[in-house]
Amino acid sequence: MLIEHDRGEIKLPEVISIPASSDEINHEKTARHAGEEYIRSEKVAAFTAAGGQSSRLGLDIPKGAFPVTPIKNKSLFQVLAEKILFMERKYSVRIPWIIMVSEANRDQTVNFFRANNYFGLDKDHIRFIEQGMFPALDEHGKILLKDRSTVFLSPTGHGGALSALNETGTIDWLKELGVEEIFYFQVDNVLIKILDPVFIGYHVMNRCEMSSKAVYKTDPKEKIGVFAVDDGKVTVIEYSELSEVVSRYEGLSEESFTAGSIAIHMLNVDFIRKINSSPGGLPLHLAHKPITYMDMSGKIVVPEKPNGYKLETFIFDALKLVSRTIIMEVICVPYGENGIPVYKLEISPLFAALEEDFLEKIDRNIVIEGDIYVG
Repeated sequence: MLIEHDRGEIKLPEVISIPASSDEINHEKTARHAGEEYIRSEKVAAFTAAGGQSSRLGLDIPKGAFPVTPIKNKSLFQVLAEKILFMERKYSVRIPWIIMVSEANRDQTVNFFRANNYFGLDKDHIRFIEQGMFPALDEHGKILLKDRSTVFLSPTGHGGALSALNETGTIDWLKELGVEEIFYFQVDNVLIKILDPVFIGYHVMNRCEMSSKAVYKTDPKEKIGVFAVDDGKVTVIEYSELSEVVSRYEGLSEESFTAGSIAIHMLNVDFIRKINSSPGGLPLHLAHKPITYMDMSGKIVVPEKPNGYKLETFIFDALKLVSRTIIMEVICVPYGENGIPVYKLEISPLFAALEEDFLEKIDRNIVIEGDIYVG
């Protein structure tokens, strides 16, 4: 299941597919058992990248505080917290939860958790860490100012999770708790299977440093990063960079690369420590964006089109530094012809956070004839 590292070419990665044959089904069962045992050993923590605001939705609140469920209007944070609480109860463990916030939403996020009594979780096992900031540059490479005495700063991107874990002492905290692996995901993934035992099992069985989940693209033009093996290194190629990368090789097309990255990873704690202690770190990426700034005359300029660059790091670039990794395929949510279900169906994570638990508990004679909440 390991990806071969042949040098000097770009090729499709090997992916653990949805099991179909009896051998594949048995292999998944083995992985599930290994993952469940690892969860019971309390050696895995959850990590949520949650530095964003709901500004695109017209609200000045952390993205994780946005209500998303169709009937109860539970926030993203509540859904994630209830999934963790379900797993704690199922496996009789405490799961450390690290939430990476930004300078812009730290206080709001912490206060939101306090106001909701941490959604029933042990607050001593929840740790808020703040991601770093990079200066923004104009199109000539000069640093932009926010005001006369302040440089314009923007978040370092999800790659900043690795340095934030180290700089806040969280790696040492995890080590004290006996945690060896981190289950990483982003706050706006309401469908996430937190601590998916199958994924954890494949990761630890293969002694991987970093592993990933993938969903195959249904549209070649879908704007999602794709997995590849480039010059012997596992990588995710951003959709905006795919054409440039593919153009370096004859006989390849963008349509060939269909394994999409959905920003779910397993990360070994010692691997993170090694990255932080090595020179260079993750590469910087430029994002060409409109940036409000103060000009030389002291006037605040609000541009209508991109006028500068924000610097970002991407967590998936750490894949280029691994020696062992797996990619596991997961299925998408099916849609009707219009892309919308006929009825609203909401399942409380406290009832079942994993498919097998739902199937075990649900009344097989249930008839859905309208909106329904299962809790």
